[in-house]
Amino acid sequence: MPSAGPTADAFLAWAASHGCILAPDTCKLTHFDGMGRGLVATRDIGEDELLFEVPRRILLNLRTSRLGAWCEASESAQMQEEEGSAGWAKVRQAGWAPLILAMMWEKWRVSDEGRQAWAQVTGDGAHLCKPEGEDTGVQWSPYFDIMPTSFDSPMMWEADELKELEGTDVLPRVGRIEADESYTSVVRPYISSQPSIFLGLSKDAATAEAINAGIEKHYSLEHFHVMGSRVLSRSFHVKDGSQSRSEEKDGENEDEGEDEEEEEEDEEEDTADISMVPMADMLNARFNSDNARLFFKPDVLEMRSTAPISRGEQIFNTFGDPPNGDLLRRYGHVDEPNGADAVDLEATMLGEAVCELWEERRDSGKGEGSSISREAMKERVQWLCDSEDALLDDAFPITYLPAFPPTFSSTAGQSSNTITTIPPDTPRAELVAALNEALEEVGTLPEELLQCARTLTLPEADFEKNVRGKGKLPGPKLSAVADGVRVADVVVRALQIRLKAYPTTAEEDQAILAELSQPLGGAPESELDLTAQQRQRRRRAAVVVRLGEKRVLQDHILAFEAVAEAGREKDRAKEGTDDGAATKRKDRSAETGPKKRVKQ
Repeated sequence: MPSAGPTADAFLAWAASHGCILAPDTCKLTHFDGMGRGLVATRDIGEDELLFEVPRRILLNLRTSRLGAWCEASESAQMQEEEGSAGWAKVRQAGWAPLILAMMWEKWRVSDEGRQAWAQVTGDGAHLCKPEGEDTGVQWSPYFDIMPTSFDSPMMWEADELKELEGTDVLPRVGRIEADESYTSVVRPYISSQPSIFLGLSKDAATAEAINAGIEKHYSLEHFHVMGSRVLSRSFHVKDGSQSRSEEKDGENEDEGEDEEEEEEDEEEDTADISMVPMADMLNARFNSDNARLFFKPDVLEMRSTAPISRGEQIFNTFGDPPNGDLLRRYGHVDEPNGADAVDLEATMLGEAVCELWEERRDSGKGEGSSISREAMKERVQWLCDSEDALLDDAFPITYLPAFPPTFSSTAGQSSNTITTIPPDTPRAELVAALNEALEEVGTLPEELLQCARTLTLPEADFEKNVRGKGKLPGPKLSAVADGVRVADVVVRALQIRLKAYPTTAEEDQAILAELSQPLGGAPESELDLTAQQRQRRRRAAVVVRLGEKRVLQDHILAFEAVAEAGREKDRAKEGTDDGAATKRKDRSAETGPKKRVKQ
């Protein structure tokens, strides 16, 4: 592999010395604007070619790190298993915290200060209790050296920068508050309780001042966030090698990667399966660009091409096609356009929409008292979507309509930076057809969204009897009407409610985006300019994310409005036909007059 600088060369030499095999003259490390390091093909690569092979023993995870063994041995010797103690078992239950802590510890151990201190507390005659087995773990120093130290992911943003994400689905998923709480309540206290292991301090040297100084130098909150960002953006879900042996089929076992559609997986998965995979984590991710995949073998992991790759093309290992919200949250960059942009429509918004429409019908004199109170609606939504008996999810992800993917607009043959989806003159029939197509295509428009909307419009008696009593939900019918309220109108109103969550409009965002596309003044090499560029880059990414979400919402508003209007037009036509028939009957009656009674 051609040279990519001294740091990269040292890493590649380290990887090779530990059994990593790179296909000769196939790819090289290089830098990509907005993405950092990545892999580029140095020749034309065919489908299913081996790019590189990584031994399991150099993966960095809770199985290969010896931190857990040292902590358990120390706790056993110190008899720290009393109730309320902050033992390793408690740390082990704190999500990604034990892996992040292990990475910080391994980095400290390979530092000059750490090597010397560790040798003193673990040498002959040292007081630290050793675990069973030899401490022959991998020294990951060159691997740490090549990892990124700065991130544009929202976890690292300032408070004023995070405000740019208000209203988006990204903001509640950043997890900064939860991460800070995990560090403050679990990680830092545990480090303080084991100064010999984490700082190499003897009993006499382990003063409160020395411990705090060591933590700030090697295990600070900032260090915790940096390591956490590395895990978020670069880790893989790698099962234990013994599981791969039992599950291996036809010589291959495709990895599960980090494709986590549901955020809860971050907490539910076994942290021991989360691994930092040297070399494999150099590949970037981009929408609709996946051309390589990691495959499991009992003793190694193989990165193989999954599509032909031309010389000079970047090699991407993209887990699915992530929307810009996920790209930003994990990797700190966005794609334009991104056809996978998505936004969640919450069931509570559907409930609010139903109540508003019912109230409007009642105020206009069209309602007949079939509506339920807003409090009763909240209880209905809670039971339906967030209880032990829940029949539906509490939010429904929607993405662009397949018939109208986002594209850069063009005028007179010239392209622009404006992304468009549905043309303004699109006929209603096309919109209705596009919505039906989306309903049939998996992963585009969830049927459950329509089922939820229909269920929430049911009269109380029907809801209690069929839904709560029998667990039966109405079907996902676009044209459904209940008590004069159209399901399409419910969805439109809910989408409009969702749009109000953003502090800016789509038009304002488009203007901001055009402004942010202009280069900054000042010397590029100055520190002030670099900071300004980073802030502008982050703000621009936030605008791209929220604008993508708004396009998805607006597209669905247009499509559902078309469905609703088509239904109303059909009703008017039917009413006209009925009125016409009644008029004809009346006219015939007037012409013939009343029938004479025949005398018997």
